[in-house]
Amino acid sequence: MKSIFILISFMLYGVQHLNAQELHALNGVNLKTDSTGTYTFIVSGHFYGDGTNSSGYPANTLLANLSWINQSDACMLVCLGDLFMDIKNDLPKYRSSLFDVLEIPLVNAVGNHDLTGTVYQDNFGTTSYYFQIGSDLHVVLDTEMDNGDIEGEQLDLLAEVAAICERQAINNVFVYAHRTIWKETYPELEGLFTDNTQSITATNYESEVLKKKKKIAAKSNLYWFAG
Repeated sequence: MKSIFILISFMLYGVQHLNAQELHALNGVNLKTDSTGTYTFIVSGHFYGDGTNSSGYPANTLLANLSWINQSDACMLVCLGDLFMDIKNDLPKYRSSLFDVLEIPLVNAVGNHDLTGTVYQDNFGTTSYYFQIGSDLHVVLDTEMDNGDIEGEQLDLLAEVAAICERQAINNVFVYAHRTIWKETYPELEGLFTDNTQSITATNYESEVLKKKKKIAAKSNLYWFAG
């Protein structure tokens, strides 16, 4: 499987410097911003590549592009899940081949292959959170939790983001997730994403999540990525 990298640029208002702890960068690299008036980030996913990859390393298509990623103007690389094939056994090789080589922060919205026991959480912390770059909010969700439903603390997180958009001038909100939890809401998407991990039953996207999305979108531009 090829890795597709989407390079995204946005205007940056009110530059805010963040540290790695707030960003939850898997490779421990701090987010760097400048005064150019724009910032760029890269969105991709499924970094372990083909299901037959038993090497313990990320996909060759990712490793071959690390120089390009490092030399780009991107301030971070966002993975939309399935970063690992087998996190318990592959983590040492990922550290040497990816984490230690990548010069910008790596953010991951966990997929099913990223979670074995508490290995991911023990090494990288919480799997859902948000952070701010200037006047933009970036939200990372864990769609493996609760079988794709966004409940409890994660639903509260979206409510908190909506409240921030109500009281502050938030320009853009970016949401990153692994599962396409909105698929069942749109009949025109029937037959798509059949090879992706989906909920056994429909998620609470339409009954709960969509309400929060509409509140956010009423005040800010909203972009939702799923991998």
